[in-house]
Amino acid sequence: MSIIILSYNRYASTTKACVDSLLRDPDASGMDILVVDNGSDSETCVALRELEKNSVVKVVYNNENIGFSAGNNIGLRQARADSFVLLNSDTIVPPKAITTLRRYLVDNPGWGAVGPVSNAVGNEQLIWGDKRNKEEVMFAGKEWVCHAKGSTTPTSQLSFFCVGFLRNVWEQVGDLDEGFGKGYYEDADYCLRITQTGKPLMIAEDVFIYHQGSASFGRQPVETRELMRSNKKRLLARYGRSVELLHLREANLRSLKYYLREKERLSGAQLDSLRYRFENRLKLGWEQMPRGWFKRWSYRRRLEAVEKAWTVT
Repeated sequence: MSIIILSYNRYASTTKACVDSLLRDPDASGMDILVVDNGSDSETCVALRELEKNSVVKVVYNNENIGFSAGNNIGLRQARADSFVLLNSDTIVPPKAITTLRRYLVDNPGWGAVGPVSNAVGNEQLIWGDKRNKEEVMFAGKEWVCHAKGSTTPTSQLSFFCVGFLRNVWEQVGDLDEGFGKGYYEDADYCLRITQTGKPLMIAEDVFIYHQGSASFGRQPVETRELMRSNKKRLLARYGRSVELLHLREANLRSLKYYLREKERLSGAQLDSLRYRFENRLKLGWEQMPRGWFKRWSYRRRLEAVEKAWTVT
């Protein structure tokens, strides 16, 4: 599997930690790690040249920050494997996580793409956890995985902080749209293009990836807001206002309803594991209350109805 990681400054707290976690994986020798650097400072470039001494790591150096889509496209074109993972540099990958993602892709060639659950993401890939420090978040993620063996759920949107797909999907769908510039909504666009081929998007609930979040854009709030505004406008112009861009609370509520349907066919240990995940997402749901009184009232009613349905069925 080829793993493509964009690098941009802050090497020690992002790319180094990410690649180190991959190299600790017992399956690291079978990985093809391709780091694409988007015009980082000299300190980062020196560190990346040192990193290249590892036989499974290759680094491509760009002279400037060419953006998320363009950087990943370079990686995709140079990747050698039959399956890809696009991975943010501000992630920590537990052992066997990448292997599990690849197994899902190989075992389900009809899928369009698959993504993990995480502690920091804006859709139903997010799970609830006490976010006091990285170690406790990682432990909570490991506990979730223990209650999610073999569990996958469909979605209409995957976040590209970590996403896997087969080479033939990329060959059919094409490159990421570089018109989205430095970032935001290019993943929504690519997911829509995948679903237009008839292939589903899936969440592998037994794969947890730690995500620091906002490692680059969080430090540039004005630029971030402008990117989000202009890129959302670009997306809507392409697909129309009917495009589904769910708020996190709505996406999470959809997952809870999916669990209710799954409950009808499960029993024993599988049902216990589903109950754990339902209760976890229910906690997340209660944290997502809207501010406006009417939206708050409406959302509370729907959340209470789902909670009641679990207890009476």
